[in-house]
This record gives sequence, C-alpha cells and structure tokens, in this order.
Amino acid sequence: MPARIPMTERQRAALLALPDSEAAVVRHHGLDAEDLAAIGTARTPATQLSYALQLCCLRYPGRHLRAGELLPAIMLDHIAEQVGVDAGAVADFARRAPTRYDQLAAIKARFGFTDLSRPARGIMMNWLETEAMAIVDGRILLDRLLDELRTRRIVIPGVSVVERMTAEAMLRAEADLIAAVDNNLDADMRQRALLQTWGTAARRHPVGGLGSIGEMLIEHNHGFGQGRGSNSECSFNQAHLPHDTWLQAPCLGLSFA
Repeated sequence: MPARIPMTERQRAALLALPDSEAAVVRHHGLDAEDLAAIGTARTPATQLSYALQLCCLRYPGRHLRAGELLPAIMLDHIAEQVGVDAGAVADFARRAPTRYDQLAAIKARFGFTDLSRPARGIMMNWLETEAMAIVDGRILLDRLLDELRTRRIVIPGVSVVERMTAEAMLRAEADLIAAVDNNLDADMRQRALLQTWGTAARRHPVGGLGSIGEMLIEHNHGFGQGRGSNSECSFNQAHLPHDTWLQAPCLGLSFA
C-alpha cells in the first residue's frame, strides 16, 4: 500500500483547491504589467481570459487547470476584471481543447514552469529528506513541499504524488536517525539497551521470566551488534520466545531516548 500522510479526505482535497475567497484571490491571483502584456498576445477575449486563468492556476495552487473544472465565481470575476473581458467569455474557449493545451505549453515556456519529472523530482526528494530530519509531523512537511514547488515553479502533478514523496522522505529520515543512533552505540551500550527493553517486556508479559530472556539476550547479543539501520535482520531466534512476548517486543522497536 502506498505511503500516505494522515489526513481526512476533506483536508486532502483542500491542498490543491482553487482559491474561493476574496482574500485568497487578491493574494494569489494578481496580474502585473508583464503578465498583462503576455495575455494581450492572445487574439480574442476568450483566449485572453483562458491564458490568464491557466497562468494564475499554475502559480496557485500550483497545478494545471483541469478541463471542465468548476471555477469559483470570485476567482473568475477577479481575473476577468484585471484582463478587461467578460467572465462569460471563458465558455467559448473551454470547448477548444487543442488550443487550450497549446496555450498551456506556451505559458509554461514563457514563465519558466517545469514538470515534476527528472531531474526535478530527484532534486526535490533530496530537499525533502533534508527537511524531514527536523520535522515529526508529515502534514507540516507536505505543506512545505507544496510551497517550495510553487516557489520553484514546478507544476504539482496531484496530491497523491506529493503525499507519497513526503511520506517516503519521513520514513527515510527515521531510518537514517535509527542508523545514526546505532552507529554511535558501542557493544556494551547495545547490550544494556537491549536488556532494558526486553526486561520491560518480560515484566509486562512474564511468560518465561526475566532470567530466561536475559540469558537468551546475552547469548545472541553479538549478532544484534552487527546490525545497522532499520533494515537489519533480527538476530534472535523467534522460536526461543513465547509467542505473546515476541509480538509485544520486536527486536528493532527499540527506543534509545
């Protein structure tokens, strides 16, 4: 199952929603003289309005305007007013898909928008992994990623893609942290941490007694000491442990806090 960030469907839908308030459209969809000059190269009111709408959508929320997408009235009116055309003109252009796609390609080329493909995707994954080292909330990291993509003018392909990238970065950061902690532990520290963790499990689930678990740990501790990171194999023989104890105390679920 693909990695995901815990969110409700409503929260997920809101991430790349079109602005639907006056404050939001004024903040994100203002057009300057350079923008209006580019829009003016389109020949008809319909193509001018479509140009402006697609440009504004690329900037915020940072994605392509979808064919047949319902536009918030306040957003449409705000952009149409700046362009100087009637908002109803967009209906004429919406029926001409090939022209719309050609126009989108021209906008992206003129204003420097790129897609989230190689090498941009690899660059953003490296950026994500660095950011993830200091963040414990995946939703915060996802919001930062969206802002960074908009700043870099990288078109956001969809929520599922950026959500999966963010979740993968969080998992990699956790694995790197575990590996870093493990690398800084000497053999004695590993043994004491292991004994403490499994001793707690034995007291909570005293099936075989703390003594028998402690003896088993000492016997197998050398194998654990060779492990590195979250992908290391467990050196313990599961058959030596009572079933309930094994489930409650997995060998890699250690906390070194």
